[in-house]
Amino acid sequence: MKGPMRSAVVSIAFSSLVALGALASPSAWAEDANTSDAVDPQWRMDRPITGYRWVDPDMFDSVSGDPSSQAHSSKIIYLNRCLGGCSIGSSGGFGDSRTNTSFLVRGGTAQITPWNKGDAQWEELVACVTAMYDPYDVVITDVDPGPDVEHFEAIVAGKANEIGEQAGVGGIAPFSCGVINNAITFSFANSSFYADGIDGICETVGQETAHAFGLEHEFLCTDPMTYLQPCGYKWFQDENAPCGEYQARGCDCGQANQNSHRMLKDEFGVGANPGPKVEFLRPAPNSNVSPNFVIEVSAGKYYYGVERMEVFVNGTSLGTATSAPFIFNAPPGLDGYTTLEVKATDVRGYEGTSTAEINVGSSCSTGECPSGRVCYKAFCVADATTEGGFGASCDSDSACLSNICGKDNDGVGVCTDTCELNKGQCPKDFGCLKAGSSGVCWPGVSEDTGGCGCNSADPKGGIASLLLVGFGLVFLRRRRII
Repeated sequence: MKGPMRSAVVSIAFSSLVALGALASPSAWAEDANTSDAVDPQWRMDRPITGYRWVDPDMFDSVSGDPSSQAHSSKIIYLNRCLGGCSIGSSGGFGDSRTNTSFLVRGGTAQITPWNKGDAQWEELVACVTAMYDPYDVVITDVDPGPDVEHFEAIVAGKANEIGEQAGVGGIAPFSCGVINNAITFSFANSSFYADGIDGICETVGQETAHAFGLEHEFLCTDPMTYLQPCGYKWFQDENAPCGEYQARGCDCGQANQNSHRMLKDEFGVGANPGPKVEFLRPAPNSNVSPNFVIEVSAGKYYYGVERMEVFVNGTSLGTATSAPFIFNAPPGLDGYTTLEVKATDVRGYEGTSTAEINVGSSCSTGECPSGRVCYKAFCVADATTEGGFGASCDSDSACLSNICGKDNDGVGVCTDTCELNKGQCPKDFGCLKAGSSGVCWPGVSEDTGGCGCNSADPKGGIASLLLVGFGLVFLRRRRII
């Protein structure tokens, strides 16, 4: 569970065709809604209210069509913090993110004040929304796609009165029983009730953006589509839940209940990499380490937290940890090229993974190594007597422990690795040959000149030339080095 629960972020919707779901006064309520279908909002006037307004089908022309029958035209959700302010025009139709217009703006042009919580909290907000949507094949970005690219837009800035809404409104979105392409939604992040961090804003953004995809309110506390609080973490639940605000009700769009996760998955597809984004802090990937080293991994500031972190060395588990810092001791007896893997599971059950290749060996600052090893970058690594070791024959990258196979003019391959010129990093009988902006260890090359040590009449041609071009391609394509 997270820390102290935030104050409730609630929303309200009505079954009339054009109904406002974010009001704080009885007079406005009666003016815009069918009061016989609504609950009395008086008891929650001190709370931020989020909601949606039904789109009148008469607004849809023959080109746009009824959103209830439309598929999405974009997978981009643009989070706009209105740096320098935003001008959003009122639209006679339902608006368009590409032209900065919205039918939610009540007359004239709305001037939205910029996000007022600074860069650090903005980065947290973007990370939170990204995590909320990472089970689905959508792109969360805070870079404006521009007027020529279809996209959904979430304005995360300003206050409700700036578009003609009343105080107490935390967010609002257009709504129909389906996708409203190029919709603009509003999450009024500058409102005072969002002063305690980004959690409440993130949940509001999740709900408002999903309204534009046809999702109703759910009577399920752990789903972003809910009014209910407090519930801890919220994510789109794979559960058939009743619709509803303060009590369960039937869904307005015809179904008996709503499964927000499946609706988003069916609409957009499955995301490629849901779950924590883990990385090795130590040892660094592709590094040389001494035996009995320490392994530390991190998921960074991940919104859904990590409930379980498990580390493997060459496929064998070192056990699990449930709280940071996530530190493990490497097992004894490791020697040579070693594979590290970490699996982190978040509170939703999604798993993030990462792997790293390292070399475990002794230092060879004097240039001396035991039998079967050569000195590379001051560490002893496997030589050609080991399959895939330094200097061994190869026909592809995957045949080498370093994952780099260099080839000469005759197509003869040698397992090798990268180097810096004139640093003395290559094993005995190897020199550092310039290859693009980097270098590669190659037998018979002069360390001082970086030139070709072969019997080529033209030092600019032959093996040197081939490696400059050929290795450059290998280096850009794959890079798992030590």
